[in-house]
Amino acid sequence: MLERFKIPSPITTSLFLSPPPPLQAATPPLLSSFSLLNIFILPSLPRESKSKHSSSITHHKKKHKQTKERMLKLFLLFFLSLSLLPFISCSDDYESFVYAGCSETKYTPGSPYQLNVESLLTSLSKAAESSTYANDTSSTASSADPAYGLFQCRADLPISDCDSCIRSALSQLSALCPAATGGGVQLRSCFLRYDKESFIGKPDNTLLYKRCGGAAAGGYASNIFGMRDAALGSLTTAPPTGGSYRVGGAGYVQAMAQCVGDLSPQECSDCVESAVAQVKAACGFAVGADVYLGKCYLQYWSNGAYPSRHDHVDETGKTLAIIIGILAAVALILVFLSFIRRAGSRGKY
Repeated sequence: MLERFKIPSPITTSLFLSPPPPLQAATPPLLSSFSLLNIFILPSLPRESKSKHSSSITHHKKKHKQTKERMLKLFLLFFLSLSLLPFISCSDDYESFVYAGCSETKYTPGSPYQLNVESLLTSLSKAAESSTYANDTSSTASSADPAYGLFQCRADLPISDCDSCIRSALSQLSALCPAATGGGVQLRSCFLRYDKESFIGKPDNTLLYKRCGGAAAGGYASNIFGMRDAALGSLTTAPPTGGSYRVGGAGYVQAMAQCVGDLSPQECSDCVESAVAQVKAACGFAVGADVYLGKCYLQYWSNGAYPSRHDHVDETGKTLAIIIGILAAVALILVFLSFIRRAGSRGKY
């Protein structure tokens, strides 16, 4: 059995826009209107002095033009950066971290079991290039120490995104569970697990992780819970087309569930029924929640339409994206204002 642990902060990489480097001291200063006035009201200057000032005016005009061009480029960079923020903030939401678990026992480096684990994970990574689910057993190095494993992506995830999600899961698993004889990692749209003991084809309704949303206004009397119960109830029956991916809804409450592909339709229904009971018990009056069991997971939410692909972003993800966008925009504005202030101060002499 995997020992679940909490990660203080998910191992993800947030991409922040780096502000453009400040211009160096070679940036030409701007002439103030006062300095120009002083130049043009000196009619009695010697010929050499007039020539010198005339040359200075031409020189400053040229540098002033160059400065304006650089400011225009900075403006363009600023607005281009803002236009890219939505893509940078939300593009990899389907790979966001949910939970992970590792066995307490470790394998010996260089042992046959380690070689079997490496062979297994390589095989699963290869399978993710063409499928959203696969399980495998590796005993290449030693039949006495086989390694069992599987992966699964959300059924409506495109193959290319599934492949990317599993690669991310593999990377995080190796960092979180080094030399562990068993481990698993759940990302938003994919799951990966391996172990020394076979778990393939075996039901597991153990609650591994839950996340509850805010409470509905008005308490249990709100009609949202009638909609929620109806939406969740529709998930407990296998779809006519078969498969482990199920969706349902009632009113403005939507729900979805998915079982691991090694379960039978009845085992899947049993797992989903257990998930429904546990989410009601654990999350009470929440208007939205996620629960992850050993072989299935369930989500429901309100005030929104069912995401046809993997575009559903939870409120936490949306808030994070907004914060990142605001911080990047403020940083760029500060750099731009600093540049203008520095350029203006250099023009005073």
